[in-house]
Amino acid sequence: QVRLVTVGHSGAHDPTHLTELHIEPMDREAILGAVQSWHPGMPLEQHQFIADFSDGYVRLAKLTGNALSKDPSLNARDLFSRREISALMNALLGSSTERRKLQVVAVLSSVGWEGQRAEEGAAIAAHLGLSWDDVRAAVQDFDARLGIAPRAGDLRYISPAPLGVYLAI
Repeated sequence: QVRLVTVGHSGAHDPTHLTELHIEPMDREAILGAVQSWHPGMPLEQHQFIADFSDGYVRLAKLTGNALSKDPSLNARDLFSRREISALMNALLGSSTERRKLQVVAVLSSVGWEGQRAEEGAAIAAHLGLSWDDVRAAVQDFDARLGIAPRAGDLRYISPAPLGVYLAI
């Protein structure tokens, strides 16, 4: 009998035969400790930047730390432009062509979505030249398939946070 454990961001292709376990991101102190152990020669400020930038996601922290160890002058925009980091973000977003509509939710840390607060999301969509109804349908689809645009009462936000920053940039 063979047992295989894989780690990734996509679900099991056959959930009837494969057990899927959701692992939460690490808390800030744990990710900071991991970054410090991987890159002991880096200054504390860079360790803290990596911990904040990755928001507890180990793979993103590892990729970010590796990039900064080679070029300490990189900023968030530069990091998201790197092939390995943009590939991770793109994999989290899936293959949909509707990504632009997620930018409405990524413009702010959370965006009004229902009731009176929906005016905020509608205004952002209009500013980006998008139909509010199309945006709402696309975002709902993204959340149903990938779980990346959850609700918080009458608001929506992008999760994980680095994905929201990537979309906003």
